[in-house]
Amino acid sequence: VDTNNNGGGGGGGAYRAIPAAPAGGPSRRELLSSVGTRQRSTSSLWALSTAALGAQNITLKGVVTALLCVAVALCMSAERVAFKLLVDRMEPYRIVVMVLLVALLAAMYNAVVLAKRGCTKHIKPGMSKFHHCHVAVLAVLETLQLTAMFAAGPLVTPAMSLVLVQLSSVFVPLASRFVFPERVYAPLHTYGSAAVSAAALTGTLDALARSVSARDFHPLYCTVTFAAAALPSAAASLYREHAIAGFAQPLDPYFLNAWVLLYQLALVLLLSPVLFQLQGLAGPAGVYPASSLGASAAGGGQCLVGAGGGEGWPGGVEAECTVGNAVVLVVAVVSVGAAVAGVGGVVERGGDKHLGRTMMAAVVAAFIALAVLDPAPVRVADVLALVLLLAGLELQARGGEPEAELITELNI
Repeated sequence: VDTNNNGGGGGGGAYRAIPAAPAGGPSRRELLSSVGTRQRSTSSLWALSTAALGAQNITLKGVVTALLCVAVALCMSAERVAFKLLVDRMEPYRIVVMVLLVALLAAMYNAVVLAKRGCTKHIKPGMSKFHHCHVAVLAVLETLQLTAMFAAGPLVTPAMSLVLVQLSSVFVPLASRFVFPERVYAPLHTYGSAAVSAAALTGTLDALARSVSARDFHPLYCTVTFAAAALPSAAASLYREHAIAGFAQPLDPYFLNAWVLLYQLALVLLLSPVLFQLQGLAGPAGVYPASSLGASAAGGGQCLVGAGGGEGWPGGVEAECTVGNAVVLVVAVVSVGAAVAGVGGVVERGGDKHLGRTMMAAVVAAFIALAVLDPAPVRVADVLALVLLLAGLELQARGGEPEAELITELNI
């Protein structure tokens, strides 16, 4: 599932895992009700007790589903808040945070795969035949997305960091017409995509107005760059689905993501000198000199645990170095893992509507948290963009996703 979360990233195009062969025929409540009906002449009390038991089961299922949705929403919002806090507090050391984030996610996913390989039969030998060229392409696309978000993040307002990440839900349906021509989205989903686009446009125009007023166009550049990160995110989502469909065998999503993250970690480390220089484009400091990469990496490590390094580099850019930064990084990693683990349960129990509204709750919770944590006042454009985004997510949820019978995990 895509979290751009992705986390995070959300909306159309995420592939679904089809659960193990669902039991055909009537539900437990229907079976109990039919028994009560046949025995109504001999025991009306049995019929009443059966109906009460059925109602109780529905209530319990509803409570469990609601709790699961709340938990997933909190995890999604925690990941988005953690990302914004990290790029703002450790602005001169974003490449350090990026490398550590990918490394910790790779370690977490590979640990899950090892546990599943040893304790379950979910990881099958045939999965290793999935072509690694597909894994490499996915790693490149997701690295492009992550680089754009980390490079532009500091000068994007907190509210717009929540809005722009949802643009992938607009690009996926558009690109699906070429990758999956038979896939048709409902009109409501299209209207929702238009509302999400309007929310992103509202934020972009606000960034333009601020740039013109301050005669500094860095906020506009960063807003556009952050929005452009949705393009490789959408491309990765569709390429992943296309590659899995071509594989035509059961493929555990944790197994696939573990390999993608390993490739991504190698790619980020290989390109770290270039990525280090690019992070300076977010402000007036300009391109960071590659010769300072080693010193910056050491300073970033110290800053992460609150042991100094707050002077930053270059141009007087400072970082807020506290031990809390390490805690926020761990929260981001754990939140991603928990959200990914819970999304499948939300879709299975409540379908696309429940998932869409869970994402809406996550956006609202993250908006409130960032408004409290960020000293800058909330702008009118931020509120308007938030309202448009929520309307768009609701319409997309009501429109639903096209049926995609794509097996990504098979439990027998």
